[in-house]
Formats: sequence, C-alpha cells, structure tokens
Amino acid sequence: MKTLYVCRANMGRSQIAMAYHNSINNLEAYSAGTQVKKERIGKKLGNLDGIVANVIMCMGEEGINMLNWPVTQLNREMVNKYDLIVVMAEKETWPDYLEKSDKTVFWDVEDPKGKGIETHRKVRDEIKFKVRELVVCI
Repeated sequence: MKTLYVCRANMGRSQIAMAYHNSINNLEAYSAGTQVKKERIGKKLGNLDGIVANVIMCMGEEGINMLNWPVTQLNREMVNKYDLIVVMAEKETWPDYLEKSDKTVFWDVEDPKGKGIETHRKVRDEIKFKVRELVVCI
C-alpha cells in the first residue's frame, strides 16, 4: 500500500512520519505539504537555514538523517496516486481535492513550528507511535 503523509509545510510532521514508515520493513511512503512556500519547493531540509533545526536534531537522536530530504508541495496527482493519505495539516489549509478524497485520514498532531526541542520530541514520539499502529494495520 502506497502511503502519503501530509502536513502544512512538509518540513516537520509529514517528513517525520515518512521516515518512521519507511524504516519499518522497508515500506514505501512519501510526504508533501498543503502550503509549501514557493521558494522552498524542492529545497533540501538541510539548506533551510535553521528553520527546521529542531526537526533535524530530534530525528538525528533517532539515527535518522533528514538533511538531504526535499520539500514537496502536494498536488492533485499525488492524491490520485496514493492508496492512503494521512493528513496532519490544519483543515483550513486543505485543498478541495484532498478534502473530497475517500483515501484521506486525519491525525490531529500539534505543529511544533517555532517551539522548543522538547515539543519537537513530543511530536516526534507521538507520530512514531501512530505510524507503528498504522503499519500493523496495512
């Protein structure tokens, strides 16, 4: 089952979920954002001048290097391509085609943007738990 994880900017929650998903039995998942700033599309997380330092640091604690992972904007074709779409983005950021998809599941996970490392660790651990629960079911 091809899984897509989605958050608002594709610089935190969705990237974390994809990392854990792909680390379990080499499963295949991808990530994207609902409102990625144009100047960040395609850029590597490690090139975002500290914007995602806490994400990179807390995942590094888990042995996962995210420095070279690109930032991706969600589009209609992606929604059509994947079997399951797990969305952590705030509902007001969802495009119509995502909201109308019957493949969409919503996870209410706090956006750690602008918060300290402890909040990032809490969010990381919550996502890790949710991904493990999901992978058992698919």
